[in-house]
Amino acid sequence: MKSKELDQWLIEMKKADGRLRTFPNGNGQSDPSKPRKAALRWALRLTSTHLDDLSEGDVANLQREVACFSRFEMKDVPWLPSNLVSPIPWPSRKQIGKTQRWLRNVLKAIIGRQAIEFIDPAHHWGITYDEHEQSWVHGMYYKTVIGPGVQPLFHLIREHLNDVRACQTKDCRRLFLQDRRNQTFCSTPCQWRDNQRRFLRISPERYGKRGRLAGTTAPKKSQAKKQN
Repeated sequence: MKSKELDQWLIEMKKADGRLRTFPNGNGQSDPSKPRKAALRWALRLTSTHLDDLSEGDVANLQREVACFSRFEMKDVPWLPSNLVSPIPWPSRKQIGKTQRWLRNVLKAIIGRQAIEFIDPAHHWGITYDEHEQSWVHGMYYKTVIGPGVQPLFHLIREHLNDVRACQTKDCRRLFLQDRRNQTFCSTPCQWRDNQRRFLRISPERYGKRGRLAGTTAPKKSQAKKQN
């Protein structure tokens, strides 16, 4: 028989599941038909989250999302042990920090086009980047020991290796998932800002500073029309 505590735990997990499945892109848009891509966007955001800067409510939501991700694994039918009779403790800050570090290391390797290796009791994964084909090559080698599957985050990243990019705006460089193959900016504001800097010929050392250097002016409207 389920307890009130377990019922509340399930409610919180379902809420977290909904947040993961609809996590928005850089423009604030979400696509419920692609829940795993939305969940990976959440994971990318997790890498840049500073836990000490969060309120208690934000930390609580993050704990539920991390727990939901590792237990529900973003499947269509959430998985739950049939013998579960009491709530499973939410992950601690230390556990979340460990997940963050793992994610940062993997994503750093992806952006740097470095080989990725992941080993669990059942499989040995080796992933390398093919410079000629401009894509990632997967390799999986079965081991004799049968054990649990690899970390859900690894599978999610593996599915979208070719979609992970760093924003080309020099003072952003935020990691994002491409919605289209030629996308090089994490959001429309970043693309607009980069275009404005190019148009006004603003040097990198002036990024984020107000006003222009003395003696510089914006291109005249007539010049702008010719360029367009």
